[in-house]
Amino acid sequence: MTRHRPVHLYSTPEACKTASVTSRQALYWVSEGLLIPSNRAEGSGHWHAWSVSDVAFLRVLGVVSRIGTGVMLRHVAQELRNRPFPWSAITFELDEHSSLTIHVPVIVADLTEAYFDEKAAYA
Repeated sequence: MTRHRPVHLYSTPEACKTASVTSRQALYWVSEGLLIPSNRAEGSGHWHAWSVSDVAFLRVLGVVSRIGTGVMLRHVAQELRNRPFPWSAITFELDEHSSLTIHVPVIVADLTEAYFDEKAAYA
């Protein structure tokens, strides 16, 4: 008998509350392809299911959206998709004289802890 590892999935309202973003923001970012929830529902009236790493991704996008531009948001989303969770800091060159470092571990520390607690519980 195969033992399937249960994974905590958040509903859209739970994910957004935990990530400190609005449902409208999250669903817009999904529609724009910035992130794809672990269990993406198609069509209106269907619920997405969000993993811990999805919620962490949402939280980072929320922070970046408050301090940056749409171009920066897309760049952050691309960087996060290309890195395994949990993430390290991400540095962006704003121009030839300045850069911005986003300390991702600080932003998602509680979610990273929850992610590893879940992995340990079902290992």
